Amino acid sequence: MEVKIIQVAAKWQRANYRSTDKSGKDAVDGDISEIRPYLFLGGIGSRNKAAIKANNIKHIVNVANCEKLKKRRGVKETHIMLDDCAKSDLKAHFIATADLIRCHRDNSASKTDTCWLSTALHPRREEGGTVLVHCAAGISRSVSLVLAYLVMHEDMSLNEAYQLVKSRRTIIRPNNGFWTQLISFEKDVRGSNSVTMLPLSADRNSNGHAKYSIPSVYSDSDSIPY
Repeated sequence: MEVKIIQVAAKWQRANYRSTDKSGKDAVDGDISEIRPYLFLGGIGSRNKAAIKANNIKHIVNVANCEKLKKRRGVKETHIMLDDCAKSDLKAHFIATADLIRCHRDNSASKTDTCWLSTALHPRREEGGTVLVHCAAGISRSVSLVLAYLVMHEDMSLNEAYQLVKSRRTIIRPNNGFWTQLISFEKDVRGSNSVTMLPLSADRNSNGHAKYSIPSVYSDSDSIPY
């Protein structure tokens, strides 16, 4: 099912949206977006051979719930099988993914070929090069992981991280469940919150919470429940 969703999402992206590359020029979404020199973000189309080679990508974090994707020679891959729905526990992957990206950042800064990534079980060697984080469309799951990295390892508030990524890839829109997890994660890391969930109406669900809400970073034009 996700394969069909991916195909439709990629076609829809190409037809309807554009994002900005590092030169300030528009690029068709589905293409790769540079967030940092060592960190790239995209949808399923961003893992094409030309983009992998041009951006020296050595590790892919794949958050698309699909197993039938072509592996790239010489590129490590971390696959997180997760649906883009509010109940999915993406927060469980925030720290490990953030540490992986930081490893490549530090490697890039020191211009070395390898670095050591510590995990809960054992340290492992991580090759030099850059990281691509992608999901089906580069809108929700992959974006949330990149935001968590910026909060954890680049001393950014969640609001600052969102504004940065939004400036590089205009179509980003994590689902509300991921926003709630990111808000909780920001509080864990920084001790305070720069983003809150705002109710859209007085309607309440059975537990007394607002039935529809949006994160405070969204403008009025973004105010459609998702």
